[in-house]
Amino acid sequence: MSIDGSLIDKESPPPYITFCKGVSSQEIDFCHEFKSFQENMLSMLETWFTKQDDKFTKLLNEFSSVKTSIKYISDKYDDLEKCTHEVKSRVEIIEKSVQTNEPGIAYLEAKLDYIEQRARNCNAEISNLPEKRGENLMSIIENIANVIKQPVSARDIISIHRVPRVTKIAHGQRM
Repeated sequence: MSIDGSLIDKESPPPYITFCKGVSSQEIDFCHEFKSFQENMLSMLETWFTKQDDKFTKLLNEFSSVKTSIKYISDKYDDLEKCTHEVKSRVEIIEKSVQTNEPGIAYLEAKLDYIEQRARNCNAEISNLPEKRGENLMSIIENIANVIKQPVSARDIISIHRVPRVTKIAHGQRM
């Protein structure tokens, strides 16, 4: 390299140095295009952000609605759990009461069976007696009693009635 300024113009600069000697029309067009591109990008970004803000606002409103619904369901669940707990407590009390009263219940059932059986001790049952219209059951009983030589008067009988027939069901079962 020379120190003289005239030789500097003739020498080529190293590859990492560039010279700017003026702005060409191509560079002005490029700057204008870049500025236009930049404005378009800013406009597109503003539109995009506006749309995103609208979507986000809608999403927040929906989230608020979902949050309200979940709160309602949660409250109902709490009410249901409270009622279930109360019912469970009442059932436990009833179960304890039944367990405590089982001997008494068994005694009362046995006593009822005994009383019912005893009430049937004075009954007389006559089977296969055909039913006739306008029949007098009292006179039928008195006639039967006379035939078997066991006199029965009307004042000996408290009540008299026919018992409904047992009907047959499929497969020979009776009701």
